Amino acid sequence: MLLDTSGDVPSPRKSSTLAYHDGNLYLFGGNHKEKCLNDLYKYEIKSRSWSQIVVKGKSPCARDRHSLTVVNEDSLLLFGGFGNEQEFLSDLWCFDIKAKTWTLLPEQGTVPSPRYEHAAVGIGPFLVVAGGKSSKGGMSDLYVFDWAKQIWNVPKFEEDVKIDPAWGQSAVVFHNKSDFSFSLKFVFYLFVCCMLLAKYTLAFRRIILFGGWNGKVCFNDVTVIDCKQSLVVDVHFRFFFFLTLDFLF
Repeated sequence: MLLDTSGDVPSPRKSSTLAYHDGNLYLFGGNHKEKCLNDLYKYEIKSRSWSQIVVKGKSPCARDRHSLTVVNEDSLLLFGGFGNEQEFLSDLWCFDIKAKTWTLLPEQGTVPSPRYEHAAVGIGPFLVVAGGKSSKGGMSDLYVFDWAKQIWNVPKFEEDVKIDPAWGQSAVVFHNKSDFSFSLKFVFYLFVCCMLLAKYTLAFRRIILFGGWNGKVCFNDVTVIDCKQSLVVDVHFRFFFFLTLDFLF
């Protein structure tokens, strides 16, 4: 169903990003008539109305094929993309939803290389970035930005895994209900979380990646990344999509 909307409707565009937060959708950038944009809009789902956000101070440069992800409750993290100068980007910006300000975050730790069309998800105070394309081609790497420490890390894999380089894949975070059974494992996880006073944890979460493109072939397979604990992940399945997803969980 095509919705009727009102307000200050964004101009037509492609390769923009959309993030959901507290009943609103936030739209940033994109490409219109071969020109990148850096405007920011809010869509109120209940009233079906658009409004352009008047940002205080400096904003990220115009770009498309970037990512916009909610982290830390009231913040949006903007990463990467492709700019008007035909350059791949690797800058990380934080938009404070309440203050309506952008802040360029410092490059600390193992910073991802410039890229576009990467997959990105937010889990509490963590931003997870996977794959994408750089000037050298597709990538299969994985990075985690820790909001609390303001630093990038490369997570450790429990096993030797190989993920095909790809860009343009879709990503979503899955909360595995089976992990919440009242077992000794669950009690142990709960105890550790309480001891660490962690408001969020990567435990019990899985990141699911689907599809992508390597410049020659479009993929229809699924990669499941099991976030057993902060910065420790395990890729346990990669298979063609015609297999039932019930097999995963």
